[in-house]
Amino acid sequence: MNAHVAALPRRRFLFGIASVSALALAGCGKAGEGVDPSVAYYTCAMHPEVHSNDPKGHCPICGMNLVPVLKQDAAAAPAATTAAMSKTDPFSIPPERLAAIGVRVGTVERKRVALPLRAPATLAYDEAGFRDVNVKGGGGFVTALDANYVGKRVAKGERLLTALVEDWIEAQRAYVTAWRARKRTGGAMFAQNAFASDQELERFRARLRIWDLSDAQLAELDRFAATVSDFDLRTGKGLKGTLDVLAPVSGWVTEKTAVEGMRFEAGQSLLRLADLSTVWAEASFDEDAARYLAPGTAFTVRMEALPDLRLPAKIEYLAPGFTEGSRRRIARLRLANPDGKLVPGMAGSVEGEADLGERLVVPASALLPTGGRMVAFLDRGNGKLEPRFVVAGTRLGEEIEVVSGLAEGDRVVTSANFLIDSESRLQGALKLFEEGSQP
Repeated sequence: MNAHVAALPRRRFLFGIASVSALALAGCGKAGEGVDPSVAYYTCAMHPEVHSNDPKGHCPICGMNLVPVLKQDAAAAPAATTAAMSKTDPFSIPPERLAAIGVRVGTVERKRVALPLRAPATLAYDEAGFRDVNVKGGGGFVTALDANYVGKRVAKGERLLTALVEDWIEAQRAYVTAWRARKRTGGAMFAQNAFASDQELERFRARLRIWDLSDAQLAELDRFAATVSDFDLRTGKGLKGTLDVLAPVSGWVTEKTAVEGMRFEAGQSLLRLADLSTVWAEASFDEDAARYLAPGTAFTVRMEALPDLRLPAKIEYLAPGFTEGSRRRIARLRLANPDGKLVPGMAGSVEGEADLGERLVVPASALLPTGGRMVAFLDRGNGKLEPRFVVAGTRLGEEIEVVSGLAEGDRVVTSANFLIDSESRLQGALKLFEEGSQP
């Protein structure tokens, strides 16, 4: 008899567990009496998959009171249960228990926020700085090649090659003749003679520009014109038979087709230079960040090889679409490079932010994912906590935007949410067990 009496609590416990399981399988109980005809079913605000016809029923999962879903709103059950969440009763955890599991509380705020934007970047040549090196005045032969390998760095005005060019001597002679004629008429009594000489000199100077002469080369030709005699000019004495082709910009040799001794035609590409006074930083943004980009958006560029360097820049070019496969959008930012430290191929990153205006935000740690939704626990004081479904928006660093479910000033748990969630489920299950196991 004593053994039989001792076995009763165990049987009651097993009966309670079986009751919980049966209720879960049955959808939170059978139909109750006096069911409102406008109600489609009753559900749990925390677990909307639970359906019951019992208006006084409890959720078999967490033990919360069930809430009604009207027939006209049955198609929008998730929204109805979310709205009804505020009607659920808070559950309690002793303050000492909250302290023991390390619970911290934060406040829902409305404030001006900015979305951090960051993307990897690689330096590239600025196509606007490419220069094709050729001889436009006529064909000829390469007699010497100073820029004799790809990757050679050259300075503006430095000799790249020397060429023997057809018609070069005649071009010099025509210019020197016009220059000397202008000087002879400089003190003429008749202004029209001086005007005609000016026009003739400018015409030959314009012809000479096709040879891409530097200011120094043109000044040297002017000095020769001032000292050469008419006899020497007629015989070509003192005129250079070869043309030095100089670098139009400082930069790097990126292409070379010229070889010493080769023949070339007028305008044929011999070398290509890249002016590195400016370079592109090509940044690759993911789809979430790309919608906040526009020409003129400001960033700071950092290079891995130059950790102390911070370069301000703005987007000048934004690719019209996303790259296939990676689904990333390319933005280009132009960087000044006066000292040549920035070299194409360098890796780095760009950092900036997008001003989103005023938003309702909460610490990201306050939201607990539960399936396809987020839950926050409101602090009601004295150990009372209330779960709320939250619709979250944009992640903002350590904070996240709140679209709905919370209000400004709400105090929410920001740590140990998994432990609190377990505690709430445990309390709900125990409550249901106690109610279902009463004699």
